[in-house]
Amino acid sequence: MWILSKAGEALYNMDKVVNFYVVEGARDSAVRARFSDGQKDLTIGNYNTCTEAETAIRYVYDCIRQNYPAIQLPPEEKIEMLRRPLEMKDRSATGKKTVRRGGS
Repeated sequence: MWILSKAGEALYNMDKVVNFYVVEGARDSAVRARFSDGQKDLTIGNYNTCTEAETAIRYVYDCIRQNYPAIQLPPEEKIEMLRRPLEMKDRSATGKKTVRRGGS
C-alpha cells in the first residue's frame, strides 16, 4: 500500500512504515510517520487541531483495513465530513421524526 502526503509532495511505502503518531505544536498538529529502516521520522500532514490529526490517522486505519492500494491523507474539508455524525435515517430534513401513517 502507498500513502500520499496531505500536500501531495511525497509518496510513502506502507511496508516501511512502523507507525503513525500525532505531534502537537504551538500552532498546529502534525501526523508523523516512523519508518522501519531507521530513517528520520517525517511529517506527512499538518492539521489545525489534534482532533483533526487523529481523525486523519483513523482514516488511514480504515483504508488499511479495506485493503486500498493507495490513499492520500485527507484535507481539512474531508476531515470535517469524516467527523460529522452520520445522518439519522429516520429523520426528515428539518430534524423531526418522519410521520408513519400505518395501515394495512
